[in-house]
Amino acid sequence: MMSSRSNRLLAMATGGVNIQDKSTIRKEKIPKKPSVCRNLNNSFLTEVNTSKNKQVLEWLNQSESTRMSNDTEGVENFKKDIYCLNESVDVPEQCIMKKTDESMCYQEIGITDVYENLDTVENIINSIPEDLLALVQNEDQCYSGIHHENVTNLNGFDELNSEKDPSVIFGTSESGSDEHNLLHTDTEALFGTLESTTVVNEINGNNNESNLNKRKKRPSTKGDTRQYRQYRKKNRNCGTEYTTNTGKIMNSRSSRSLSDCRTKCKSKVHDNLRISLFNLYWSMNSHDRRSSYISSLVHSTVKKTNRQRRDTPEKKKPRELVYHYSVPIDGNLVTVCKACFLNIFGETSKFVRNICNKKLSSPANRSSPDKRGRIAPNNKKSPEEIKLVIDHINNLPSYESHYCRKQSKKKYLPTHFTLQRAYDEYKLTVEKPVSRSLYEKYFKSSGLKVKSLKKDTCAQCDRYKIQLSNSISHEQRINLTAEKNKHQEEAEQAYETKRNDITTMSTDTCVLSFDLQQCLPTPQLENSVSFYKRQLWTYNLTIHNCKTSNASCYVWYESLAKRGANDISSCLFNYLKNLPKDISNVIMYSDCCPGQNKNGIVIAMCLYFLEQQDLITTIDHKFMVPGHSRMECDSDHGKIEKARKRYPHSISHPYDWMQFIRWAGKGKFVVNEINQDNFFDFNVLLKKKYQMRKKNEDGDKFIFRDVKWFRYSKENKNVVFYKTSLDENEHFKTLDMSRRKSISMDLPKAYTDILEITEEKKSDLLSLLSFIPEVFHNFYQNLKTSKDISDPIVSEDSD
Repeated sequence: MMSSRSNRLLAMATGGVNIQDKSTIRKEKIPKKPSVCRNLNNSFLTEVNTSKNKQVLEWLNQSESTRMSNDTEGVENFKKDIYCLNESVDVPEQCIMKKTDESMCYQEIGITDVYENLDTVENIINSIPEDLLALVQNEDQCYSGIHHENVTNLNGFDELNSEKDPSVIFGTSESGSDEHNLLHTDTEALFGTLESTTVVNEINGNNNESNLNKRKKRPSTKGDTRQYRQYRKKNRNCGTEYTTNTGKIMNSRSSRSLSDCRTKCKSKVHDNLRISLFNLYWSMNSHDRRSSYISSLVHSTVKKTNRQRRDTPEKKKPRELVYHYSVPIDGNLVTVCKACFLNIFGETSKFVRNICNKKLSSPANRSSPDKRGRIAPNNKKSPEEIKLVIDHINNLPSYESHYCRKQSKKKYLPTHFTLQRAYDEYKLTVEKPVSRSLYEKYFKSSGLKVKSLKKDTCAQCDRYKIQLSNSISHEQRINLTAEKNKHQEEAEQAYETKRNDITTMSTDTCVLSFDLQQCLPTPQLENSVSFYKRQLWTYNLTIHNCKTSNASCYVWYESLAKRGANDISSCLFNYLKNLPKDISNVIMYSDCCPGQNKNGIVIAMCLYFLEQQDLITTIDHKFMVPGHSRMECDSDHGKIEKARKRYPHSISHPYDWMQFIRWAGKGKFVVNEINQDNFFDFNVLLKKKYQMRKKNEDGDKFIFRDVKWFRYSKENKNVVFYKTSLDENEHFKTLDMSRRKSISMDLPKAYTDILEITEEKKSDLLSLLSFIPEVFHNFYQNLKTSKDISDPIVSEDSD
């Protein structure tokens, strides 16, 4: 009788068919063998002990001669193999447990049960029909996989393998038939080959072909940065504690106390000298310096005597040199033993030995410098290639910002230039161009910017640059360079003077900067139709108080007033009248625009203002250098321009601009909506009250263009003091503007009616009414027109 366990094994091998009943085998449909093999594989994969893979391969290699010795039993042992394979599948369920004494007991019981029923099972297998055997023989791949898995399983029985003949379990047929090739693997291909990798993968239950050529994962270098490596190198050369890249902590070096020796080194080097030598040595902070220092203290001589070994001549020592170690004491080198030498400096024997070997290999008998980390990479570009890159970048058309020259050395490419375009042009000029990333690296280090300028450039500086780049004589180049440097020095002096006035102003002094913003189009529409239409211009004069960091914006449009000297002077007059009562001195900064800021009308306004009030005693009006007139009010204009993109409402009327400026200022902008009653005609003062002189009191010619500083004083009525520079040490020159007959007069209004615009502009504005809210239609329809006037120039006036 067969045990229940053997019946279960046979049932698994035959797919549930009763083998004892041969008629059943012929009548019933025999299941396909691949499915049986897959079921056996799946049932076994979960039980395989993968830790025995190496032992399996070793066992296969050792048992090759045994398995190839019996060629005469081919088919019979093949049948036994089938049984053993199926028998072994169920073994792990009861036998392969944790390696404890109890589990080993389970293994012995299971194997004994298999051998007791071996004869019965063999008789039954002999009765298997030939068609079933033929089907089994054709399943090469399935049996091969099961074979390798059972090799791993049966190898777990270490005790059984040592006592039983392996041929009983596996069969040792050496037949050249296909049966043998199905179940046995060539052991020559098991180690270091693709086949061996496949076997191991099948044993592990992993048949993914991508794992065959999987590269070893590179260890993580997180935290091991260049900066940290330099820090570690510094600590190592200083003798302090550091951590290696593997995480090992290396203790700091220390000078150890000297012990008694034959050369009596302890009496030669006392403790204070030993510590001072140690500190001196490790304060060098360099591997090469330490090597040179040790090299100077170690000397070699030829060995004087050779000990003759009669009994063991082969033990003759090959050493031919003797090394002498010394330390400096009071300017002399005192010889010490090697052990004390190492203790004094806290060095290792290997370090000193390497230095001695380098001295022997050097013709000059000196320790060569350390060559680690000094080998250039193979892909490193030559200096000639790098020079071509730098030269090409330097030859690009660049512009320098005159406003930010002191704070930044950056230059700017034209707006049509990009980094990619610069690199494309570079590739056309060289045979072997560098990569774009390397080109970008040197491009960024050059200080060039590929975006458009946010601040305009100085026309005079650009003119000097063009003239210097042209082919001119050496003398002309010297003169132009001197003029350019003088121009830039004057600009820097103006900025420095303004900064000093702001930082040193007292409580009764107020520093102002004012400028007219670029014309604001009204209405401001986003559609393409308005782009080709003439629009109504809105003006904004910003006066920035540097003491309070607040700005007053005087806003009007072209139908109310113009933007000339009278209009600017009227806004300044209004601002000065509203200054706090504790202000007695006013300093104003502006550009040199002659049509707005630097003219006789502004001079007349300042003289008239001091005459009409009693609080302010002096007014200083200083001018920035043309092209270098960046001031705080210009920053306010930049904020307004930047906020224009974020404003959520439409601008259809000049009043909308006032609301927008309040919104953009975030409490820092005070918007003054002025009407025609606020504009005065100060030009009348030059005709009736003051007179512009052509010469000063010294008889020198007065040239408006050369003036950099005007001063007006309440004590000196009708007198203007001026300088041609902003130097505090320069004396003021005097210009008397009084007339023979002094009169008192009231300021007349500058405008008595609404100003007219061109008919073409009004026609364009009316054509845009479909894009404007209906509430503003009446405003545009009531605008007055005239044929005798022309549109004002939109661009900013020159400074």
